[in-house]
Amino acid sequence: RLGRAALWSNPCGWIESLRLPESPPSATRLLLAGTTPPDERLHEAAEASGASIVAEAHALALDRLGPELDGASVDEREGPTRMLAKHLRAVSIAPRAFFDRGTWIVARARAARAAGVVVWLAREDEALAWTAPSFERALAAAGLPVLMLTARRWQADDDTPERIAEFIRRCSSATA
Repeated sequence: RLGRAALWSNPCGWIESLRLPESPPSATRLLLAGTTPPDERLHEAAEASGASIVAEAHALALDRLGPELDGASVDEREGPTRMLAKHLRAVSIAPRAFFDRGTWIVARARAARAAGVVVWLAREDEALAWTAPSFERALAAAGLPVLMLTARRWQADDDTPERIAEFIRRCSSATA
């Protein structure tokens, strides 16, 4: 949520006054993947059912630029601009990037210690629809529960909250 707020505002004006709530230790940890969420709707749906989306995996997620670069390791022959361009190309998760998306989503879920993964794909995000089968297969092979919500309404005013609630109940009973 903070990452999304920082995308569209200058955090310098509000970051110092921020007080993060303590998340209940019993909350089911979820990874939200797929289309960039429009706002808090999906988080609120998860929280209403006793879960917490602890990480996101999409084009505007916090780790979209990859790990921090060490300025001391700039190759004199390439310079900082070329080094930065090569880095951004290497860590890109854009729909046209070439990498093993199944392995990537499993790694993201494990890094977040997620009990389950919600893959939410808005109808308008048709390029990402091609990733759905690889996500589903890889997560199933890794033993991670997954809720595939494909071709969804961007407003999430369909049955998305109810489907998320049911998924959380299944994840909670599986991990209890």
